[in-house]
Amino acid sequence: MGCFNSKVLSPDGFYWYGPTDFEYNTKKALFEKSNGLLFRLVNDERKQWAFYNDTKEYDFIVTTTFGPESSNLIALGKTSLMLNHDGTYTSTNVIHPGYTEPYIQGDISGFDTTVEAVFLDNKTSHRVRYVPTDVVSPRD
Repeated sequence: MGCFNSKVLSPDGFYWYGPTDFEYNTKKALFEKSNGLLFRLVNDERKQWAFYNDTKEYDFIVTTTFGPESSNLIALGKTSLMLNHDGTYTSTNVIHPGYTEPYIQGDISGFDTTVEAVFLDNKTSHRVRYVPTDVVSPRD
């Protein structure tokens, strides 16, 4: 028996509504415990990423640095993208509760993602930095 605030996973592995308006064939939970807070969604055919926030109480600030061998990168939706002096690219977007945000399109060769969680309540916002295990090095 669960308590009144227990969460039940859907057949797709989401607690709430699940991603909308983004077709994907790969989903990755971004935190070490795979606890279903934030997901990276990938459409391999279109070479696109999106992020889905499966919470009702956190904003997630997602920042990804892509390797210098990455190419044809295009920021999607509200994502910002900049070229760094060392040839890497950095993208950032805020993923609000329950939202699916298109993120990036292109040929990705290595990346490192960090996430900052902002707890939302009516009185204050509490910023907590989380570092997910979502690091991929370019393959030879």
